[in-house]
Amino acid sequence: MQTNSLTKPGVISAVSLALVAVVGCGSGQSLVFGEFDQACPSFHPDSADDRFEAASCFATEVEAGRPVVWDVFTVTIDSGPIIIRYDYDGEIITVTEDRSRDAFGDGKVSVKECDGIHVGASGQTYPSDCKDTNGPGFSDEGI
Repeated sequence: MQTNSLTKPGVISAVSLALVAVVGCGSGQSLVFGEFDQACPSFHPDSADDRFEAASCFATEVEAGRPVVWDVFTVTIDSGPIIIRYDYDGEIITVTEDRSRDAFGDGKVSVKECDGIHVGASGQTYPSDCKDTNGPGFSDEGI
């Protein structure tokens, strides 16, 4: 699968529509799914929105150096919900992955600060050069 890469603030290699960048929050309070939909829409599998289009929206915002937040709701093969927030603050990408509602998973919230992110042609994201950090999970509001 071909991927494109986004690294450090404003530095983009292999620019194309398949690029996406995003990442983290971290106010200490629970996150609310979709609370930052102004620039680019959240992605939910039941929505009419296309994940690739949402990813392309983020690529555009990041390439322009504008902070942007993207929320993604996805499910495991067992239909366990996983909520992910990508929050680009203009310098780093913070990825919050909340698996606390997945009955068959580890039930944890993981937060990583990343220097880059690779985006596949169908909108899957692959963070790179990450370090673990702390942060809140999502509240039930908006899910």
